[in-house]
Amino acid sequence: MFVLSSHSPLNGLEHLDFAGNNSVDLRVKDSCDELRVIRCWKRKNGDHDKPVLSSGWLKFVADYGLRVGDKVVLLREDDHSLGSQFRIEARRRIVLFGREDWGEVTRVTN
Repeated sequence: MFVLSSHSPLNGLEHLDFAGNNSVDLRVKDSCDELRVIRCWKRKNGDHDKPVLSSGWLKFVADYGLRVGDKVVLLREDDHSLGSQFRIEARRRIVLFGREDWGEVTRVTN
């Protein structure tokens, strides 16, 4: 599982197949079972590679109305019929009865 948030950078870049390139197109299935392609670049940050999401990312952010503090989770899930490699989920911090948890963010656009 990969978690993207402002507090927790993408971990597990080693699980992505860059095949010697600096970028890879992630084929992900969203909560509406729509196939999305999001490009992930490797950028050197000292001794470690840092992910940068580009093509397809801003549309996902807009479609789900994501805001600062939300999390995006990539779960390994090969769907051969759709051709996806991951399931992508957006999550938002919620507080119920004084207890903090993360709830799924639903798509705001069609």
